[in-house]
Amino acid sequence: MFKETWKDKRARVGNLITMTIRARAGEILALRISDVATDRLHIHHSWSRDDRLKSTKTGEERSVPLLPNVRSELRELIESNPFGKDSELFIFYGPDRSAPMSHNTLRRGLAEALVDVTLNKRDRKKASKRAEV
Repeated sequence: MFKETWKDKRARVGNLITMTIRARAGEILALRISDVATDRLHIHHSWSRDDRLKSTKTGEERSVPLLPNVRSELRELIESNPFGKDSELFIFYGPDRSAPMSHNTLRRGLAEALVDVTLNKRDRKKASKRAEV
């Protein structure tokens, strides 16, 4: 599924991280550039639209190992951030520098990727076939 081209690279990388380190969506969205170390991610916060940046669900911070290819993709995403490379910026940037992208971006990206891997290449562009899946 991750070999496919996703419409939104942020959704692809966010879901890839979720699946490799078992993080919650809010923890992924709360990641800032300063949270990426050489071989690990530091999970300090979570994000919700109502509460904004907050502590993790358990209230505990943690560091998790980061696969080299995932770190590389994170670095590419950081390089593409339209707001710059300030260490406190969100990696999964939204339309405003003060908030990350929506949880829905992660969810929709995953749903579209699942539909794509379910259908053959010819049927992927057919709305009726996509709706069936």
